[in-house]
Amino acid sequence: MEKFEKASEQDLERLFDEACKKGAVLALYHFDAHGSSKDEVSGVMVDFVGRMTNERGILYCKGEIEPPLEKEGKWSTIAEVKVLGNNLSSLLNLAFKYSPIAVEIVKPREIMLKMDEAQSLILDASATAQEYAQYVLEKTMTGDELRRFQERMKWRAERGKEILKKAQEE
Repeated sequence: MEKFEKASEQDLERLFDEACKKGAVLALYHFDAHGSSKDEVSGVMVDFVGRMTNERGILYCKGEIEPPLEKEGKWSTIAEVKVLGNNLSSLLNLAFKYSPIAVEIVKPREIMLKMDEAQSLILDASATAQEYAQYVLEKTMTGDELRRFQERMKWRAERGKEILKKAQEE
């Protein structure tokens, strides 16, 4: 990210173009935040953008946060965040984790995936969905039911590793 910090807008665009030629993807993520005070929604959004910067595979991340607006005692704001991910998978993971209200892919105009990249993308989506489901289930299950669920998840993980190993050997 240091490479981007002192670059002009024109230099940034050149760097983005170069990165996208090598498989990176530039996108705009749109977020909203709501709360009971102006400072609360501003703070949440600043923290949000700051955390995105440190996510795996994120090469550049800069957000523009609109001033919060008040309506009927509630405050809200929106942000547009320019994100350069090292590949499509990093942007998908960011979307799963931060739930934007909209995403626009800016560059490249076309995204070609090799078979292993497509498989990885699908597995990333599956793993994220599984993590959310597991979190919810573990919060609602107790005792023997929870223990059986955890055993099934361990078995699934082991089986998945076996299948991947076998596929790589072929």
